[in-house]
Amino acid sequence: MQQTVIEKIFSEHVGRPVKAGEEVMIVPDLTCMYELPGYVDRFLKMVKEMGITKAPHPERVVIGIDHFYPGGTAEEQEIHKDTWEFVRRFGFQMIDGEGVSHQIICEKYLVPGMIALHHDAHACLFSALGVPLFPMSGEILETMLLEDVELTCPETVRVNFRGRLQRGVCGRDVQMRMLELIGPSGALNACVEMGGEGLKNLSIGDRFTIGNQIMFLGAKTAVFEQDEQTDAYLAKYGRSASKRYAPDPDAVYTKTFEIDLDEVEPMLLVPPTPANIGYVKDYLGRPVDAGLVGSCASGRMEDFEQLLEILDGKKVKEGFRLLCVPSTIGIQKEMAENGVMSRLIDCGARVHYPSCDFCYGKTGALASGETCLADAQINVPGRLGSRLADIFTAGPYAIAAAALTGVITDPRTLLQEGGNDASGN
Repeated sequence: MQQTVIEKIFSEHVGRPVKAGEEVMIVPDLTCMYELPGYVDRFLKMVKEMGITKAPHPERVVIGIDHFYPGGTAEEQEIHKDTWEFVRRFGFQMIDGEGVSHQIICEKYLVPGMIALHHDAHACLFSALGVPLFPMSGEILETMLLEDVELTCPETVRVNFRGRLQRGVCGRDVQMRMLELIGPSGALNACVEMGGEGLKNLSIGDRFTIGNQIMFLGAKTAVFEQDEQTDAYLAKYGRSASKRYAPDPDAVYTKTFEIDLDEVEPMLLVPPTPANIGYVKDYLGRPVDAGLVGSCASGRMEDFEQLLEILDGKKVKEGFRLLCVPSTIGIQKEMAENGVMSRLIDCGARVHYPSCDFCYGKTGALASGETCLADAQINVPGRLGSRLADIFTAGPYAIAAAALTGVITDPRTLLQEGGNDASGN
């Protein structure tokens, strides 16, 4: 039928064939939000004023408390109190203090073929599991309280992966290579569909990172094809997929791109914008004060294992602050049980509680004149503290290399000198 993956998912929800460009009414499988001020507190006031006490599908709405966690002031705790009142008013699902809600939703709720809504476009990490996410911004309250929502089935930009990543290169580098190749508006308002024979060589963690950043291509949403890795992730959390979604052989795309994974190098997003692509090799020797691994773009087990491939048995450079923030309490528990946490602490890293607070500088903030390598969402001035600090977006390997040397360093050179593998050997 010449359908892309997003067209197939839309068609299932509508009950008839849907093509790109059609506006249709969709009953979303999941509508999500977190407690950032200006959302839940404002929405609670609105529904009280209007006397609204019921939602059509409360079991399909998930609210997260993951910012200001734990509350550091009475005012912050008031936001959490309002969030609980809002959730109890309608009987919504709640995630409270379990970590970054985007990742918890992946662990608890998603299966391929669902359609999800959120006010935050970074939730497009859902795409790693074959779930397109549509960002709704301030309209998210309306979608919670209505039976269905009007969505336009987007056109599709196809990305085919080939080959295998070099050691010392990771999903974050792939995301930056995609940005370099496609451009910051190269997938404007499209669904980015990802697959190809090289997909099997990208872990679910790699896919989460790539999906999380898809907005920086100008895309509306994204979806990965599914495989054994998808099945294994779902099985780990007690779920399974009823089917896999793949495009028809004659599916129609607006653009198609090929990514050779073996040619991807360690890369950076250079301040002050998330569209400013650079290569590690062009910034060698630049002093670095801090590193951050942990957000909804990272903070998964393999990110910390990649740090240890370079740092295990060594110490971070004196004065360097290496912040490690697991994205969920489940990952934090696993790190404690398998020894990854203690090994990181022995290296001089500081392992913190799962929270969004590190990603926007509320905790672990930078001072003026400092430089940080961060595997987080965005590198604009002031995102991690002082507007006079420089933020380079980088993957865990490059962050580990800087933590060890105190300067931007090609991680491949350290691994060639005898770094450990992910298991510590």
